[in-house]
Amino acid sequence: MLTDKETLEMVVLSSLDKVFDEGPSDGNQISEGMALIDEKFSFQVAFKGSEKLNFKIESNTLTEVNIFKVGQVMSHLPVNEGHDEDILKGIPGLFPDVLYPVTLPTEVNGTAGQWHSFWIEISADSELVGNHEVDLIVEGLPAKKLKRYLH
Repeated sequence: MLTDKETLEMVVLSSLDKVFDEGPSDGNQISEGMALIDEKFSFQVAFKGSEKLNFKIESNTLTEVNIFKVGQVMSHLPVNEGHDEDILKGIPGLFPDVLYPVTLPTEVNGTAGQWHSFWIEISADSELVGNHEVDLIVEGLPAKKLKRYLH
């Protein structure tokens, strides 16, 4: 169970955002996205909490969905001397990089005070042109809705 000191948080982010242990690099949440026919639409779901979480996606129009757990890799030298200032993190540590395939529904063990993320990739089927909703569900939280526009 969650304690009074810790609350479960979940945000939906761009696929370009980086989710470090301490939180998303940008933190700009998204609630909709767009894909062209025969393209893939990717985004991330980031969460923080120490509970065992049950995560699933629901939509009556999904064709192919690939889900990956974003893993962290250690970098001892993330930047060289003389770098410009346009970096996310310039000190050694863990960086989000590797994608581990998972199947849904899946159960994930959270870590107190640490952010984790899933990378979600949805294929756009040419027969599904139009607006579609995707429900991102983590047990114990209200579902997050993501609108996907297929053109």
